[in-house]
Amino acid sequence: MKKTLFFVILVSLVLVAVGGIVYAWEGTTEDPPKSQSVFTISNPLSNKFSNLGELINGFADIVAYLLIIIAVLMIIWTGFQFITAQGKPERLKELSSRMGFIVLGIAIVIGARLIVNIVINTLESSGAVNQSTINAARDAANSR
Repeated sequence: MKKTLFFVILVSLVLVAVGGIVYAWEGTTEDPPKSQSVFTISNPLSNKFSNLGELINGFADIVAYLLIIIAVLMIIWTGFQFITAQGKPERLKELSSRMGFIVLGIAIVIGARLIVNIVINTLESSGAVNQSTINAARDAANSR
C-alpha cells in the first residue's frame, strides 16, 4: 500500500513538473532545405494542443483531476471503514494512517502547481533565465 501510494505521488509530481518544463522550452524549428523530400503528418490534436508541452500539460491535468476524484472516494471509503471498525484500536490506527496518506497525497497533487509558480518566480528574480523563457513558463502555468 505504501509503495503504491508513493509511486502514484511520484508519478504525478513528475508529470506536473515535466509538463511545465517542456511547455516552457522554446526550441527553434527550421524548415528543411527544399531539395529534401519531406513527409508531413498532420496533428489530429492541433485544435487543442499545438505542441508537446501542451499535450503533457493536458495529460497532467487529467491525471491530477483523476487523482483528486480517487482521493475523495478513498476518504469516503475510509470514513465508512472508521464507522465499521467498532472501536478496535489496531483497526483505528491503520485507518488513521491511511487517512493521513490520502490527505498527504491530495496536498502534494494540489501543491505541485504552487511549486511550479514558486520556481518560476525564483528564476525570474535571480535573473538566471532570460525573460522570454520566463514569459513562456508563466504562460504555461497560467493556461492550466
